[in-house]
Amino acid sequence: MGAISNYHDLDIEFPNRDVSIPKRRQPSSTYRNNQDSVISARKNSSISPRKDSSLTPRTRHHGSSSYRNNQEDGSPRSSRKNLKKADTAPPEIEPLTPEEIEKVEQEVILALSLVRRYPLKVVKILEKQLSRFNGNDFYLGPGQILVTREGKRAVKDAIKFLKEQEPISKLSSKNVLGMKLAAEDHVFDNGTTGSQEHEGSDGSKPYERIERYGTWEKNCGECLWYGESKKGLEMVIDLIVDDGVPDRSHRHCIFTPCYKMVGVKIGQHRSMGMMLCIDFAAGFESIKENIHVRLHKGPPPVDTSKIQKLKAPKCSHCKHPIVGAVLKAPQGQFHLKCFNCDTCEANLNGVPFGIVNGLTMCKSCVKNSRG
Repeated sequence: MGAISNYHDLDIEFPNRDVSIPKRRQPSSTYRNNQDSVISARKNSSISPRKDSSLTPRTRHHGSSSYRNNQEDGSPRSSRKNLKKADTAPPEIEPLTPEEIEKVEQEVILALSLVRRYPLKVVKILEKQLSRFNGNDFYLGPGQILVTREGKRAVKDAIKFLKEQEPISKLSSKNVLGMKLAAEDHVFDNGTTGSQEHEGSDGSKPYERIERYGTWEKNCGECLWYGESKKGLEMVIDLIVDDGVPDRSHRHCIFTPCYKMVGVKIGQHRSMGMMLCIDFAAGFESIKENIHVRLHKGPPPVDTSKIQKLKAPKCSHCKHPIVGAVLKAPQGQFHLKCFNCDTCEANLNGVPFGIVNGLTMCKSCVKNSRG
């Protein structure tokens, strides 16, 4: 589920920036030891969150969560049933600048170390969220609900785990270049093809990508997250909760004691908005020549035959294909900007509305129509 976290609960100071509600992640993780045996793996992390894993802006991707309008906010009684059925995507966000990406990547690394060192502080964040559940619905704020797969169960399971978790060593604060390049290769590959798999379009596995730029020691692993959050801590807590993931593999990956080094990369994904790739290792020795060549040539080419076709629905208003965020309502599917009041043309994304005589109206127009 998309955890709504508060940096101040962990006494962290991060640069201020506007943050949109997370779309949802589709984290996925895989582990490998140096005996060449796979300890645990989940393809694309999508095993449970439907195969989209991350909460996509709602072309109702396979994420485990979906957004919809909150009807408990004073909307007209006659429209409440309709509001309940409305499926709303989170606000679309602007792509991050390279400087912003680097800052969020550092936030992820810092958050990983903090949750490992202070698991009980994460418990405080999660306990505050329990009161915001109604069944599987998690109330994000006025007009928006995140529909989770497990409801409180995943959060309670994370709390139980964290209370029993002994503090472990923090990770290196460096975004290790060779490991970061391995993560970047996969972000570029998945982002281009639209895949959410750990295996690249060239058949590469996580450990093989790391080995392009150095030698890892003892153990290595990978976690993937997809969504639209801009908060590093939010992404990490989302992976810890692991809503809809039976084996909680992301959680166990984050709390693997032997991991000391990490490579983190965030980038655009053609269907999920953003993608985060975290590569872990107990140790890593870089091959400088390989890194130099990679920095000069860029990531390996993508097998374009693996690019997934986007099954874009058509907007019920403008009739054009919808790529990205989709708003679902009783009247059909819409671009976020196209779902408007038929009377005053006010945009209705994330706000209560009613249907009067077949017309979609905002609260004010519904009230005016009744005299």
